[in-house]
Amino acid sequence: MSNDRTQTDELVEVFGAVSCAAEGGVTLYALPQLQLPEASTTSVVEVLLCPVARDGYDSCLFFAEHVQSRVGLNWAQHRLLDRNWWAFSWRTQPGLRLAQMVGIHLRGLE
Repeated sequence: MSNDRTQTDELVEVFGAVSCAAEGGVTLYALPQLQLPEASTTSVVEVLLCPVARDGYDSCLFFAEHVQSRVGLNWAQHRLLDRNWWAFSWRTQPGLRLAQMVGIHLRGLE
């Protein structure tokens, strides 16, 4: 992904602290204190963004916990970075910036 540094800076500006880790040759972006939409039962959660195609999706946002919202979502558990994470089925599109990916995934919780 081009301009990784600029996009990481944009993530920090929009969502707060960000750290990076690699798994399977892919850089994952951890956001430890992501503010969730009001419709969620949890207000802040740690998430992990996978910005490349995986499991049939253009990007994935993994949550440290299974978050409840007003809409029913198809959640599945995944193992990344020696930890269990939760993700729901949600489509984005290719070519988005990192911050856009996170924002579009969060719409699923509204």
